[in-house]
Amino acid sequence: APIPNKRRLYLQELQPKSVFHTFFSIFRATALPAGIMAGLLLFVATGFAANNSQPGQHLFTVKKSFEKTSLIFTPEDEKGLARLAITEKRLAEAQQALADPNSDAKSTTAALEELASQTNDTISDVQKVASSKQLGASEVSLLNSLAEITKKQEVLVNSIKPLTDSEAQSNAEVAKETKIASENIRELIA
Repeated sequence: APIPNKRRLYLQELQPKSVFHTFFSIFRATALPAGIMAGLLLFVATGFAANNSQPGQHLFTVKKSFEKTSLIFTPEDEKGLARLAITEKRLAEAQQALADPNSDAKSTTAALEELASQTNDTISDVQKVASSKQLGASEVSLLNSLAEITKKQEVLVNSIKPLTDSEAQSNAEVAKETKIASENIRELIA
């Protein structure tokens, strides 16, 4: 027989179970796996939405974080190509933002700023490689691709007609960064 303070629990176990109690016990057993599945589904949905996000949107920071994490695990000899691929994505996003008649000035400015930032990061990676060793054929082709991207970037920046002074100032800064990036690429190629 159970001890006196446990008799009540023992008697409850002996009583027939109600439908609600049976359902609740099944629910309790499936709550953890269902919660894990819901969390995974939410994670995948957020990742998909972040992958399709554009500069200036809230999930774009998640996309950039994923790209930075993937760069950490990229071998050193392939980082330049990985950064170039990201730079090409930024160029496509900027072109899309400028071509979309529904996009506002904030999103186009954000897209151009992200493109300039990514281009500078790629150039700095190539400069690190160039300072540590002689540039090979793959690095030269990478620099030529970057030169093409900066030319397209200059065309994009010059095609924007800013509406406000802050937009004009931001576009001028992006144009200045693009010009510096082009000069850095020319110096590396030379």
